[in-house]
Amino acid sequence: MKKCLSLEFFMEAFPAGFDKKLLRKARLLEVEGYLRVKHDGQTRLELYGDKDQVDCFVVFVEGLLDEQTLNTFMVEPHTKNRDFRGVFRVIL
Repeated sequence: MKKCLSLEFFMEAFPAGFDKKLLRKARLLEVEGYLRVKHDGQTRLELYGDKDQVDCFVVFVEGLLDEQTLNTFMVEPHTKNRDFRGVFRVIL
């Protein structure tokens, strides 16, 4: 079964190698979607893939973020409304 999620959180600065770790894990789990960082630090992560793989990816992201960030961490399920073409992208 497939699952589509949006995650939103705020970060003033990303940990070193954050984007590369996300890309590597997304490839490993075959999760598609994107990570977009706005100028004010607001971050949106949209994921699509096998339910178990998406859940595993969300747990991985939570593990990379600190306690302050997790206070503003929101997860929202939705229907897939765009074609990610089978890849995960980081848009800075």
